[in-house]
Amino acid sequence: MTPNQFILEAKYLDKIKRVKRKTIVGVFPSLESIEPVKEKLTSKESKYTVIFSITSRYDPFLIKIA
Repeated sequence: MTPNQFILEAKYLDKIKRVKRKTIVGVFPSLESIEPVKEKLTSKESKYTVIFSITSRYDPFLIKIA
């Protein structure tokens, strides 16, 4: 278990690139696990352009619970 966390945030932009909605999608253990979620969100959305930001967080005391 790596002590890294990657927080994925999605921003929904209108045609003139204004942010209409933003949400935290989830917290993931690796960058590879984020890619399927990003593809699913972009394929579902037709009204807005979706951009993503990923914030990494290192926690040396993080332990796997489940």
